[in-house]
Amino acid sequence: MNANKPYEDLRDPDIYSQWLERLGQCESAVQAWAWFNQDVVADSLKGLKSQAHEGLLSGLAVGIKDIINVAGMPTGNGVKHSTPLPCAGADADCVILLREAGAVPVGKTVTAEMAYAHPGATRNPWDVAHTPGGSSSGSAAAVACGMVAAALGTQTGGSIIRPAAYCGAVGFKPTYDLVSMTGITGVSPRLDTLGWFTTNVRLADRMAQVLLPHQPAPSAFKLNALRVARVDAIHAGPDAETVSAMDMACITLKENGANVSCLNMEDEWNTLTTAHKTIMFYEMAHIIQTAHSANWRHFSATLRATCEQGSRISTANYQLALDAAKSCQARLLHKLADTDVILTPSAKGPAPRGLENTGESTFNRIWTLLGWPAIHLPITQSREGLPLGVQLIGKPATDRPLLLIADQIHKLIDRRTTTTTTTTTTCAG
Repeated sequence: MNANKPYEDLRDPDIYSQWLERLGQCESAVQAWAWFNQDVVADSLKGLKSQAHEGLLSGLAVGIKDIINVAGMPTGNGVKHSTPLPCAGADADCVILLREAGAVPVGKTVTAEMAYAHPGATRNPWDVAHTPGGSSSGSAAAVACGMVAAALGTQTGGSIIRPAAYCGAVGFKPTYDLVSMTGITGVSPRLDTLGWFTTNVRLADRMAQVLLPHQPAPSAFKLNALRVARVDAIHAGPDAETVSAMDMACITLKENGANVSCLNMEDEWNTLTTAHKTIMFYEMAHIIQTAHSANWRHFSATLRATCEQGSRISTANYQLALDAAKSCQARLLHKLADTDVILTPSAKGPAPRGLENTGESTFNRIWTLLGWPAIHLPITQSREGLPLGVQLIGKPATDRPLLLIADQIHKLIDRRTTTTTTTTTTCAG
């Protein structure tokens, strides 16, 4: 996989034909799309060609997670419906921004049911016997295959960073509440965050310039002045290959002058993990059992059980969890006063074999609760040829600076081969 692959402009007829061919080659194995219509894409391109100005993302094909409204496309939310769904009448706020920048929403990508845990149809493009992660599985897989160079996802626990890690794409989760969630099916207002997958960090930053328009451009930084806090979270059980990837990244950063120190945050980690579950289950129960009660009989046993568990959480315990998260954030910001970024695993290990679940969000959910920006950087492969990488975390509202730092770091620590094939599918090669 070419980590520096630029995005392809679908206004070029040759690129458009190649793009359709690539979709035809990969989709039958990977099943990344919940809804796709070539005629709708063609109409969007006609409208784009008639515009007089060039946007920052002109001609960029973007996949849209199937909980995000796109005018003229149905929003399925990963739920099995007995009758065809109507198309959305209006774009979500984030889709409006993408269109204004010249991007082309080309279809809806598969999501786990209600962006939670029950998996959709998508397979891992590196080996279709392995999970692509979730809940933004289709978006991550579509980017990893090269079917699109960018796709939108959301994260409530680990739904951007984990599938990015499993599929080998760059995945970025912004600071909580910086991007509008209007027009997006949410399940946990305190946690739900829009993010995106891209083929490289520079494109992730171009997306940020569009979707985070009020974030100022970052100042230049010197790598030999960068202060990195390494958080291994050994108590959370990262596997040997994950620790090895962390070691390689830290050694390389030190060799290039960065100051890398270890941060012990086990107490905060455990507190935040417990608080996250309480907050998410409580809010999911209230949202789903009210706004989505009509679909209750269509939901999986997994989702219904989670809602039932959440309905037993008292408002007092929910508030205690919110207070605990706030307290942990204050303590961590104090500990990190002399730190620029955190380096930590994105996942326990490579994508697990099997399609029955989407993997663990152990290494993601605490950062979601804190609301801090996070980015996954794919850097190597496991012994089985599956993607491995690391996660960078920034402090609140440092999204563009984090992306600048991530771009420079990724160039140093990326050890991926330019082409990789598996015995099952070559879509990610």
